Amino acid sequence: MLAAAKASCDDKAGIVCIMGSGSNAAFFDGKKIIDNNYGLGYAIADEGSSNWLGKNLIKAYITQTLPPDINLLFKKKYDLDKKQILDKIYKQAHPNIFISSLVDLLTENREHPFVKDFVKNGFHVFISTYLIPLIEKYGKKQPIYFVGTVAANFQDYLREIAKEHNIKISTIIKEPIYNLLNYYANKN
Repeated sequence: MLAAAKASCDDKAGIVCIMGSGSNAAFFDGKKIIDNNYGLGYAIADEGSSNWLGKNLIKAYITQTLPPDINLLFKKKYDLDKKQILDKIYKQAHPNIFISSLVDLLTENREHPFVKDFVKNGFHVFISTYLIPLIEKYGKKQPIYFVGTVAANFQDYLREIAKEHNIKISTIIKEPIYNLLNYYANKN
């Protein structure tokens, strides 16, 4: 989280949100993280992240609640039945990597109405659960930054949901490592 904050805020205060394989949100005072939801992980949280999206996509696939065309795309792309999916999640190492990888189907079909609503719902839950409480605590004038592949790949949906909550996102950074390298290069 500190790396994401330095990559986003430099040495200024701001609210930093991570939305990649996992999700997290914190207030950065320009020097250190002051308030952090500590990222509760893929098993119980990570709203809006690729793990959360993948987990909910699997659930919809197994319970047969996906639209027929998305169900067919899932079946063709992954060729997995319920038993194989559950084995990957509960018996194999690193189930979070498998779950997170399923976001590729959403990225490839991002214009599908189901995918739009599905991803936007994840962003809405994240913003309501983690971002709004930080804004209420630290003020609406704090700049808000997002880092991570999910935020970047679906930034139009993210900005739309933020706007519905009267939130302005300052910057979305896909790969914060480059900003972080610049941060430390300029400190020497």
